[in-house]
Amino acid sequence: MIVLYTADVKPHETEEFFDVGAVQLTIEEAFLSELNSEEIRERLTGKIYSNEALTNKELMEFAILPLTYEGKEQKKAVIKELFSAAKEIRDERTQIFLLTGVMVFSDKIIDEKTANQMKEWIMMTKVSKLFEKEKQEAMKKTAQEVIKEVTKEVASETALAMLKEGDSIEKVARCIKVLSFTEIEALADSLEKWACR
Repeated sequence: MIVLYTADVKPHETEEFFDVGAVQLTIEEAFLSELNSEEIRERLTGKIYSNEALTNKELMEFAILPLTYEGKEQKKAVIKELFSAAKEIRDERTQIFLLTGVMVFSDKIIDEKTANQMKEWIMMTKVSKLFEKEKQEAMKKTAQEVIKEVTKEVASETALAMLKEGDSIEKVARCIKVLSFTEIEALADSLEKWACR
């Protein structure tokens, strides 16, 4: 019989031989505390984010990785990190295998909210996954465009204020990198036209 112990159990804390009279049992023990959790996590997530396929051994390492950490909170944090990484895997079968594996091995420690999110992710169709990912990317792109627009607006206002104070176009261009020299010249021209009225 093989027993897999989580990182919370150390080799000196167990018995590998049980004798209950009529039955004697020798246990093959495996201690997850002896694995280098951080190295495994970095290697696996690195491969996933680089779109590299995981080997069969790495698939199993992924599924048991949360159990290689001590304490419930640390295990929960790793489960959430692995969930995020697994969502980036393009092969749906591998993605489902990994998420299911994590849920099975971590059933005693995974919080209900994360477990439900994983189940929902697994149940979503390819089309809805694409739609969800596209929606998130569109929101991110929109946010970036708004930030860029606001930054440019603030830079323009600052440039105008500097020009009104008598700073040269060259000085404004050195100080405000967001605007091109041509844009700063256009602001200076509009300022001169406004002053002539």
